[in-house]
Amino acid sequence: NINALAASGITAGCAPNRFCPDGLVTRAQMATFLTRALNLPAASRDYFGDDNSNKHESRINSLAAAGITIGCGTNRFCPDGTVTRGQMAAFLRRGLTR
Repeated sequence: NINALAASGITAGCAPNRFCPDGLVTRAQMATFLTRALNLPAASRDYFGDDNSNKHESRINSLAAAGITIGCGTNRFCPDGTVTRGQMAAFLRRGLTR
């Protein structure tokens, strides 16, 4: 449940004491959720050029280093794009079977 995700540090919500369950999730936010849930280590390199200065950049790079994402195109992650349920399922499968 949402409280368990917050207690485990996977999500901090969308604002203090708010989760916004009907809100959309960006690819960048999804990267942070997954790296926290899977306890992925920091990456040693920058994988994408379109996430520079994004607050989730280090988490995006961790996801790439673990082989969970290859981005959305050459040198691109599309951090502000939203994630479909199908895409999230694919990310989870790759993360859980790595």
